[in-house]
Amino acid sequence: MKEIIIGGVLVLTAILILIMTSCRLKKRKYTVASKKIFREITAVLISDLHESRFGKRQGKLLQMVKVIAPDIIFITGDMVEDERDSYEIDKMFSDENPAKMLLRALPEIAPCYMVLGNHEANIPNVGELADAIEELGIRVLHRHDTVSPDVYEEITVKSQKILLCGADDPHYDRQEPCHKKTLIERIKDDKNRNGQIITAWRERLTREYSDVGERDCLTVLLSHRPEEYELYRKLGFDAAFSGHTHGGQWRLPPFINGVYAPNQGLFPRHAGGCYRYDGFVHIVSRGLTKKRMIRIFNRPEIPVVRFVPKSAINEK
Repeated sequence: MKEIIIGGVLVLTAILILIMTSCRLKKRKYTVASKKIFREITAVLISDLHESRFGKRQGKLLQMVKVIAPDIIFITGDMVEDERDSYEIDKMFSDENPAKMLLRALPEIAPCYMVLGNHEANIPNVGELADAIEELGIRVLHRHDTVSPDVYEEITVKSQKILLCGADDPHYDRQEPCHKKTLIERIKDDKNRNGQIITAWRERLTREYSDVGERDCLTVLLSHRPEEYELYRKLGFDAAFSGHTHGGQWRLPPFINGVYAPNQGLFPRHAGGCYRYDGFVHIVSRGLTKKRMIRIFNRPEIPVVRFVPKSAINEK
């Protein structure tokens, strides 16, 4: 009996330690080599905060980004939560909102570019939210309306030209009001990869970015959704940055890189990491949220991406 009690205590202690360390912030490094790059550029990816907190006024998170000293910051959505008592911008996006604390401070570190995730797109007055974010000094690459697309920027970073494009979440195209989906509804969504909304979204991206493959500068896409990587590759992008998966919730390295991700289902293919396909590189963040589900072997992370000249590294 004594051995059983001691064993039980050890198991519970191990579980508690696992849960506590699973929420510690992690920096994850990737390197992308391209013949279109002639000077090294460092980018940081911020995704899926879901209003989580990292220290007083996001101090721990901001300090980590400051130490990295990025040349540019990419933000791929779901910074806020969509289930609220009020959607008045002054209330939902107040100075005490953890997302606003972070978004206000990031432009002081480096130029910031953002696309909307499904949680932003679910907010009825998402346009007002996007305007409020832009007032903080963050360029939001999204579609203001169906007539005048506002989806890309030609930027220069350390004398390096980049075509930076955005793809707002497909939920942005939805006409019906959002509601909290049941587990059965989510499973149906995972299986339905060719519904009317997602098909129209793919067609719109194909029209808007039909000439990307012809550009001689580095072409980068920010898109919350990672499961559409085949489309991003087909359009001719050199690199794409995404989030949405929360790292597949639970991981078992090196065997399982994620148990479940929205819109991918069980054992998602692109749950988090760096995926390379003959010149196309897809970086998927495991996100920052500590709210949605207990993270197991899946710490909240800040991906750091070094873009380097092709001659400087031999890609495997």
